[in-house]
Amino acid sequence: MEGIIEFGQINWQTIGTTIVDVIIKAVAFLIILLIGYLVAKIVEGLVAKLLMGWGLDKKLQNLGVKKIVGTSPTRVIAKIFEYYVLLITLENAFFYVNITPLYEFFHTIVLLVPHWVLGAIIILIGFIVAKWADKAIKESRMMFSEFISGIAWLLIMYITVIFALPKFGFTDVSILQDILRIILWGISIGTALAIGIGFGTALQPTAKKILKKLKI
Repeated sequence: MEGIIEFGQINWQTIGTTIVDVIIKAVAFLIILLIGYLVAKIVEGLVAKLLMGWGLDKKLQNLGVKKIVGTSPTRVIAKIFEYYVLLITLENAFFYVNITPLYEFFHTIVLLVPHWVLGAIIILIGFIVAKWADKAIKESRMMFSEFISGIAWLLIMYITVIFALPKFGFTDVSILQDILRIILWGISIGTALAIGIGFGTALQPTAKKILKKLKI
């Protein structure tokens, strides 16, 4: 009987300790989330204030960036910082309560987000450069400017995608690089032929005059 009572007492003590431990960890988990949320909001406000003071929206207005992101670029960047802080908060919260699968999941996301952001920045810069080149070629009013500007835009964006894809986990871009080489070779040969034909056509009258003089 004494052995059964002791066994029952040990079980109750173990259960009681477990319940207390769970309550403490749950409270700590909520406190970590609350602190992380407050820090995330502070970071969002500071980043937004800094970018607005710098006039980022005005600088990017003429480049059509707002149409791409669908809202203020300042707001998007500030939100990225906010959500990143929240991800770090969740990572640390699950680490504290020892929920390993969720900790590892958020830890992986925390490591990947900077690469994704960098990839998005590369695409954005590529788009800005492509749009600038498109506009500059059209304004030059050269022959076939509409066609050339379109080709330039596509080529710049294609190169941009090649640089950006590894940041999203697509490390093998050798096929795209080979296609780019073929395209560049094609453009080079086409340009050389066009220049050759152009010069040939332009020099025809001069060549005829020289031949006439030689005949005389």
